[in-house]
Amino acid sequence: MTMRSENMYTTIRTNDFLSSQGRSSTISKGYRSISKAITDTTRGRTSRATEFFDELPKELQCPKCGDLFDRPVLLSCSHTLCMDCAEDAIEYAELELKQRRRFSCPICRSAIKYNATGIESLPRNINIEEAVARFKKEGKSHYPVCDQHAAFKMEMLMWCEECKVNICPLCAVGDEHKQHKITPMQVVEKFQRIKRRLKNTKDALNEEIDVLGESIVKQQKIVYDLNEKAKELRLKVIFSTQIFLLLF
Repeated sequence: MTMRSENMYTTIRTNDFLSSQGRSSTISKGYRSISKAITDTTRGRTSRATEFFDELPKELQCPKCGDLFDRPVLLSCSHTLCMDCAEDAIEYAELELKQRRRFSCPICRSAIKYNATGIESLPRNINIEEAVARFKKEGKSHYPVCDQHAAFKMEMLMWCEECKVNICPLCAVGDEHKQHKITPMQVVEKFQRIKRRLKNTKDALNEEIDVLGESIVKQQKIVYDLNEKAKELRLKVIFSTQIFLLLF
């Protein structure tokens, strides 16, 4: 994901960040640029910011959204998804599957059955849920320590938009970056999560559009066939009428 200044994330000065990290205004302004983030991603652009997600344990990452599992649910095909991801799969399932209270596993495409309660009918994966809780409790950070300030164990919690690099708070106040526009990595990650969620929703909608398109084609063929049969019947009626008139 490319970090485009002025477009992708709301940027703040270093001093503002140090005094009020995580202001809601920073996040709310950034929401308006999420479409740009999606466009950049579809063009195959990447940044070092995505490397942070690679440091998370794969066993604790949802295969659909890539985040740490949140209220994981276990599917009958043995795959596990975040509850929100499973809910999206139900919401955007093909009409035929929905009518039978089923949805396709986004990983293996197996048909997963649920009852009238919807997502609540799927069992929670307690083992993974507890593992995620332990991981968070132990406070294992996925931010690497800055090489320049390793003695202070300073983690690279910020993104410099001019230099396109991850930096620590001490780097941010140094001569090299102090006049640059800085974004907290928490904001960067927030948008990466939103971007993935929107992409998943877009893919699901495209699949549904394809299914509806096929259904429309089938219906059009049925209408065409009925019209052809109607023409044949009309000709038969006309022919039969003419024969009747000739005979009587």
